Amino acid sequence: MKKKYKKKLICKNKGNALILVLGCMLLLSVMSITFVLTSTMEMKTGTMYSDITDAELLADAGIEFAIGQLKQIFREKITTVDRRTWLYSIMHFKNSEDNRIDNIEVAAGIPLDKIENYLENEENIDISVSFPLLTDNKISGHCSTGQYALKILDTTSQFPLNSHVSQHQINCAVGIASHDPYDNYNREEEEIKMGAMINTLSEEVGKLKQCEGLYDATGPFHGLGREIIKRRNELQGFTSKYDLLGEYENGKTITNEDLHYMWDYITVYPTWENMNNYNIYRNIAPKNLTENTYRIEYRVPVNINTASRPVLIAILKNLSMSEKNSQGQFVEVTSISKAEAEKIADKIIKFAQYKDIEGQSNSEEEVNVSDKTFTNWEAFYKFIDQLTSSGDVFTTDHPLKNALLKANFDPNVHLHESNPDYAVYQSLTKLNLFHYSTEFCFFPLGMFEISSYGKILDPNENLISSSLKQYYVL
Repeated sequence: MKKKYKKKLICKNKGNALILVLGCMLLLSVMSITFVLTSTMEMKTGTMYSDITDAELLADAGIEFAIGQLKQIFREKITTVDRRTWLYSIMHFKNSEDNRIDNIEVAAGIPLDKIENYLENEENIDISVSFPLLTDNKISGHCSTGQYALKILDTTSQFPLNSHVSQHQINCAVGIASHDPYDNYNREEEEIKMGAMINTLSEEVGKLKQCEGLYDATGPFHGLGREIIKRRNELQGFTSKYDLLGEYENGKTITNEDLHYMWDYITVYPTWENMNNYNIYRNIAPKNLTENTYRIEYRVPVNINTASRPVLIAILKNLSMSEKNSQGQFVEVTSISKAEAEKIADKIIKFAQYKDIEGQSNSEEEVNVSDKTFTNWEAFYKFIDQLTSSGDVFTTDHPLKNALLKANFDPNVHLHESNPDYAVYQSLTKLNLFHYSTEFCFFPLGMFEISSYGKILDPNENLISSSLKQYYVL
């Protein structure tokens, strides 16, 4: 009986070894597969990290290259920086049919990583000619595994959001005790003037092709110009463009997408603290529109040689002078209309492309680069005189509008009482301005906004990794 029982027990245990072996094989298989997957994932992660790092290094290389080029330009040829030099500027194109300047500014307001896709959908644009940023030249660099592209903006070509600030506001921003009985009045004037210019800028940007169908007539900033300046005053000046984001008092909101389209056209440099350190920003403004009295105001000049069309229109439109009426009140009497502002902006851009001071338009080959820029106030005054005499810009008040433009954009103050000499006499001075904008300058003031886009490509030119970096350099 015992032998039969043992025999049956042995028979029952015969399959245990097979199950144990299969279990071990399954365990080893799972471990092997896990190991292979983990190794593969780690390899891919390492490769991806390496590609990302390479793209970031390429973007950094672009920034370093840009800084080097900017230093060289400031040493050798600062007077030749205009819309047609290697320095990236917001481009304008001529219509082949009637040789006029188009309102469409290709690539302006578009991030570098989206420019190529955007231009592929554009008609009649030769990228290698119209937009050298994307070709193999001195503003784009290449290496064996990738490339970088640069967008370098002179901040004086952009609209200065921190402009038009009273001495009292500057003092408060830098911690100096100050009192100004006209502070509320001055702030209201700032909000009106700056708000109107910001709204005009937004309207003009909203007309560009990249914004087509996205906005109503008010553009990306939705008519929030005055509210933007109120926020600026509460913050004691903007320190970042991202300060504009969010909801405003009237319930309207500026989103990342809105800011994205306005980005290339606005600047928050200099800050109020910077403005306090440099006299170039210090000027005068009428005080309560009272005759022969003025106050100190800090304004940021705009570079006439690199400013874009929307920025030029924003600071030209609605410029006006004041005059005392029969009741002894100062009222607005002459102003620059929107149509006139557009024509003047186009003339300025055309001057920088093809010198036309004497009324003759020269071909690009016949004009030196230095001839395509305004370099002194004599040339600017001559240009304004030509606008007046041409008869195709102003329809009324030619002499007054001539004097109005000179008084507004020339930073040199020529008051009648302090400068009685005929040589510097002006029929209008800054104290006669009702709605004023800011002054012009002829050269960059040293602050640049650099965007560098690094791309890693495979042998078939497909994008593997990219990095977009933005940097401010002084």
